[in-house]
Amino acid sequence: MNQVRRTCSFLVVITLFLSVFIPQVAFADEGEKNLYYVALGDSLAAGTDYNNQLGNGYPDYITESLNEYTDFDVNLNNMGVPGYRTDQVLEQISDPEVLAELAAADIITLSAGANDVLQAVNIKEVDFSDPEQVAEVIQIATEKMEQVAANISTTIATIKQVNPDVLVYVMGYYNALPYMDEGAQAYILTLIDGLNSGIAGGAQAMGATFVPTFDAFDGKYEDYLPNEENIHPNEAGYRALSQLFLPFIYQDIGEGGWIFNAGEPEVHHLGSSYYVDTNTLNVYEKVDYEWQLVGNYNDGSGKVGELELLYGSGIPPRDAGEVGQLYLDVGLKYLYVKEEAGWAGLIDLNTMEAIDNPSYPDQIFIDQESLDAVEENGVLSIALRGQATTSEVVLTREQIQLLNEKNAMITIHNGEVALQIPPSVLNDTKEEAVITVENLGGHSGSLSDVYDFTISIDGTTISEFEEGIAVAFKVDEAKVTNTDYVKVFYFNEDASEWELIGGEYEDGAVVAITNHFSKFAVFEHEKEDEEDTNDENEEGNNDQKENENGNEDPKEKEEKEGSPGAKNKKSSGDKKEQTGKKLPDTATNMYSILLAGVLFTLAGLALYLFARRKVA
Repeated sequence: MNQVRRTCSFLVVITLFLSVFIPQVAFADEGEKNLYYVALGDSLAAGTDYNNQLGNGYPDYITESLNEYTDFDVNLNNMGVPGYRTDQVLEQISDPEVLAELAAADIITLSAGANDVLQAVNIKEVDFSDPEQVAEVIQIATEKMEQVAANISTTIATIKQVNPDVLVYVMGYYNALPYMDEGAQAYILTLIDGLNSGIAGGAQAMGATFVPTFDAFDGKYEDYLPNEENIHPNEAGYRALSQLFLPFIYQDIGEGGWIFNAGEPEVHHLGSSYYVDTNTLNVYEKVDYEWQLVGNYNDGSGKVGELELLYGSGIPPRDAGEVGQLYLDVGLKYLYVKEEAGWAGLIDLNTMEAIDNPSYPDQIFIDQESLDAVEENGVLSIALRGQATTSEVVLTREQIQLLNEKNAMITIHNGEVALQIPPSVLNDTKEEAVITVENLGGHSGSLSDVYDFTISIDGTTISEFEEGIAVAFKVDEAKVTNTDYVKVFYFNEDASEWELIGGEYEDGAVVAITNHFSKFAVFEHEKEDEEDTNDENEEGNNDQKENENGNEDPKEKEEKEGSPGAKNKKSSGDKKEQTGKKLPDTATNMYSILLAGVLFTLAGLALYLFARRKVA
């Protein structure tokens, strides 16, 4: 199952437990798993700080990390007692009530052994320049270390008798006396090494995990042990100890998957296999329980691991990915997950809020029966589903070749708009061509909705065509005041304005031919007199009319209101511009076929020549 946990630090953990081949997706509060954690040991387990005040020990911070960075609900029972030796721990677990708690535990940690030595030898009173004192200390310490190893083994054996499957982690010790003089340090380090070796041997002999801590404190004593007279760490030190346990625990409880968080990964994030810094989109992979930077999703180098995170700009491609796989929209920083039913919205990494599922166009594929029914010089009529805002018509290379051989047109219509496309426009297709029709809604002053038309050939969008494509729009006749001025316009993205294409209006529809695709709409616009070159005189007449009548000139009013046709610019990309004059002969056949079909379609009928055709 895939699970997401939200945290106040704006971190998302996605743990991927692949069961069979169908992982599921849920938020972490939907079916959390419980872990019962019992901590045994000395003052480090109990949480004695550098001022000998009782606070949070390393078990508390282990619990905090497990609750925050996994989908487990961890309950801690901290039985640590300051000053406890290994023999006292053994006595403690002989209590039936304590033993019952251990029998119910999922995880047990143990830190004991240092007090066995420190209570037998007052290290600070030893004169390490005196060989006799040193020899005596070593002998006593050695005997205690042997006893520590035996007691550790017995403790774990006792636990395993009542709970054979429990996970047991035994902590080694750091140098708690780093501030003693250099002459003493050589002996102290030898004693610590011997103590840790005994603890490790006793733990591993009984199948427990030994957790070394010496190296984590080495060189960081001022950060972790601020009181030179006290062997206990501060909060930072306790947190550092807890993070040394986490990789082993994560490995044993089976955590993995992805973490998304702002900033570089830290040790406590190692419960997952991959980490993405949501600030930089750097991606890290866990290797031998260390984080390694392996790529960046902005520069195209972010594919890592068996659970590859797909990424791109925009929503995930409909057919990409396997069930359980993730997709990152690097532009919006939206995260999606592939479910059996398709891509599902997961979370906005900027706000850590849930996002909607991606919306895909309605896809229409053409069946062979429909193609076979198309006659020579005929039309393949494709009716879009009216409820779809965006529709995609998919044609294969073989289908396009067949339509070319039949010299047949492609007509796409939905009751409001129609296209007639020569198949030669799609001749460069090697695999498939996709024709997209998207309704963008109405525009102020328009007589139709705005439509965005695109053609994609083998994944590459083409916007200009050598052969013209006819476009027809149903017009809101109630808004028409003069049918001579009803024209098709396209939106010039560079100039951020609507420009005239032209067209002819008849019976509630206007038809034009274009050599490029963009956003199109119909507006009513009075055509400027192309014969008139006396602009100054025209302005004078207009001013006079306004002064005499007290009314603003309609053209100037149109410009002030932002009418897209006010400037009456013609489309430089169209070879067959239409400005209300008679259509050129080269377009007459295509125009008449389309216009007839559109008019019948807009009347609520199928295209009259192809009513018996059907499209899958």
